Amino acid sequence: MRCLLALAASQAKLSYKDADLIANTGISWREESFGALCYNFATRDLFLIKSAVVVAVLKEFSRATSRSAAIESLAGTGCKASVVDAAIDALCNKGVLINCEHVPKSTDLG
Repeated sequence: MRCLLALAASQAKLSYKDADLIANTGISWREESFGALCYNFATRDLFLIKSAVVVAVLKEFSRATSRSAAIESLAGTGCKASVVDAAIDALCNKGVLINCEHVPKSTDLG
């Protein structure tokens, strides 16, 4: 295991505020009693997620929602928008959520 994904807004380095995001298909995750386990098949990184908000964001993006839709949906469950926003940034920095523009289209594959 290489790292623990903790929710800390001050550590978010990249901004994906205007990007359309989707869950990275190269990363598999599984919900656990402590949060979730994530595995990146490309880099072979295994990391833990211990924040319930980050797990909720993962579930939201599994349903292919946009950033604003995820924030709105989770705000209805009592999560603060700023905390959800920080969770999304943390997942983007880890490569779990990626910009839709970086995904090759079927016409780009040959």
